[in-house]
Amino acid sequence: MTILCLILCLASTQEAEAAHTTKLKISGSISNLTDSNSPENEFLASLGGSLGVGLNFDVHAGVNLQTELLLTLRGARRDLQIAGFRNFFEGSENIRIVYLEAPLLVMLEFPSITPRATLLYFGPTISLKLSGKVSGSISEQSSSIDTDFNIGISNLKTIVLGVSAGLEIPLTRDKNSGLFFDIRVNSSLTNTFTDDLAAKDPNATTYYFANRFSGKAFPLKNASISLTLGYLLGKK
Repeated sequence: MTILCLILCLASTQEAEAAHTTKLKISGSISNLTDSNSPENEFLASLGGSLGVGLNFDVHAGVNLQTELLLTLRGARRDLQIAGFRNFFEGSENIRIVYLEAPLLVMLEFPSITPRATLLYFGPTISLKLSGKVSGSISEQSSSIDTDFNIGISNLKTIVLGVSAGLEIPLTRDKNSGLFFDIRVNSSLTNTFTDDLAAKDPNATTYYFANRFSGKAFPLKNASISLTLGYLLGKK
């Protein structure tokens, strides 16, 4: 964290001296929740996306530093099968989490067929949780009555740390401005949910994400692949 703060301070102090560009970005993504310790906690991928802006600084020949601020929607979905005392319930749920993300990316320039270089990048990402909901429906096997639900998630972590890596490819021949395409892989390093769960309350919003018997959270981490269309506004 200290190193990250130092890099951010360095970027801000050199802003007036170093050439920089502004980028507008909009993306679509496929995200999921994974649990490497318990593969039976299977989720299915869900569609999401992000919208935001980036500042790219020339720090050395062939090396750039890019900071971004993105409003991002992530999530996952899964089928539910719950065995009750007398009845069997089944249904589905869809998890949607909104984050404010701040990636800090080191970008390496490579030759391209256009005057602008292709960029290979990697770096850490800090995600601030803004909201989270789970929605879906569940039905009792012995009846035809469906119950819909749409509730807030109470046990999401406020801050999630992750890493990002990807490739940015210019789409226009203008050296200082124009469209670009970006493919990015994101993976969280810390769990999406907290461990202090109210598992003794089966009606709590934590029920869907907790082991009822131990009261511990599944160590679920978020992973996603995103495709971005962006516009480079020009160097300043």
